[in-house]
Amino acid sequence: MLVEQRKGPGRVAVLFIDLAGFKMVNDTYGHEVGDRLMQAVADRLQTAVKPDDAVVRYGGDEFVLVITDVPSAQIAERIAARVVKVIEMPFELGSDCIQISASIGVTLAEPNCEQPDEVVRDADAAMYQAKAHGPGTLASFDRSMHDRLTPSTAEKRLREAVEREEFSLWYQPVVSLWTRRIVGAEALLRWEHPDRGAIRPDDFMPALEDSGLIVPVGRWVVAEACAQSRAWADALPGSRPLHVSVNLSARQIKQADFVDHLRDIIRATGVNPSRSSSRSTNAR
Repeated sequence: MLVEQRKGPGRVAVLFIDLAGFKMVNDTYGHEVGDRLMQAVADRLQTAVKPDDAVVRYGGDEFVLVITDVPSAQIAERIAARVVKVIEMPFELGSDCIQISASIGVTLAEPNCEQPDEVVRDADAAMYQAKAHGPGTLASFDRSMHDRLTPSTAEKRLREAVEREEFSLWYQPVVSLWTRRIVGAEALLRWEHPDRGAIRPDDFMPALEDSGLIVPVGRWVVAEACAQSRAWADALPGSRPLHVSVNLSARQIKQADFVDHLRDIIRATGVNPSRSSSRSTNAR
């Protein structure tokens, strides 16, 4: 997408819009109604901005607005708040009345901006900040968001993390309330970034899910946990076995070759499957 700084009294503002509820519309009414809803959203957005401003459908349920001659960040936020209200008005599609909402990220292009893609990236990061607070919210970009992972930036960074072996497993002890002894451990995925230090799971697990990298990383987690379980069993012969729990993504379990990979890991590590357990989860 091209974002150019045009001549005029103000700057160019970019609004990154994520629609909340669109997937439910597709699932409930079908893709034909979903397509009509997207067209209705685009038409409504066009009426909410100036004729020479750009309205672009960026993804399945995302739009980008490029608004010219914006005097200040405060005005850009007012425009974004108006857009939220415009989107939240019910849409009448035939006999159906559909209501959705939006999360919006706002940023202003620097004068004589030479990296328009970075402006869109910044608005995208701000949108994810708004999305974290729920639909119907907006957030303006600030420099602290530069390192935030979003689907548009996550894949490259996460692949680099895998290649550099920046992921590790921490083991949280499971203690029996009756004997007060450790009876097992829960494997927890952690990321130690070389520059940012420890990154919270809440910051990177959603990006792993959205990018699809949760599948290969999840396989690595299972293999590491099984290898550790076997190592503890070898180091403590004759003692009561420690059960190791692993959190699995629902997306990982749905893979057609999930069971085959699990069997391969068990054979390769020699772990006793009865000493391991798993549960489906989206993030831990």
